[in-house]
Amino acid sequence: MDRDGTIEAVIRTSLPTPCTLGSMARGAPFLVDEFTDEALVLVLGQGHRTPIPWAALEATVATLPTGKWIPVGSTHSHEKRPGTFEALLAEHYSARSASSYVAVVLETAGIFELDRKRPVSLRLKPGFATAIGRASQWQADRT
Repeated sequence: MDRDGTIEAVIRTSLPTPCTLGSMARGAPFLVDEFTDEALVLVLGQGHRTPIPWAALEATVATLPTGKWIPVGSTHSHEKRPGTFEALLAEHYSARSASSYVAVVLETAGIFELDRKRPVSLRLKPGFATAIGRASQWQADRT
């Protein structure tokens, strides 16, 4: 791994591959299948391989408000509710509605806290936002 991505590095060191996690809503199993140079690859539903680009994860998490709970908003529709994690992720990745699965991966990696009461919400874990800010500033200083 020759990248500087904070989110990618945390996920790679926190999760073995392959590993099975449970969805937020029903605990239905999904697979964190592999890490490629370009993406986190999930296997959802009936075996749908779903690569989530590292760049999309980095950009989405970097735009989250610090310390604020936001709804996950996983509606699985083309219209995304503004201000939800689903809408933020869709700005960088729109191939498949995967926000609820990505939220579980990021919670398991220790990046997010999830509040599973309806509506399900998430926030960056305290202290993690500081690390993201430092990494983003370091990246900006390099360019």
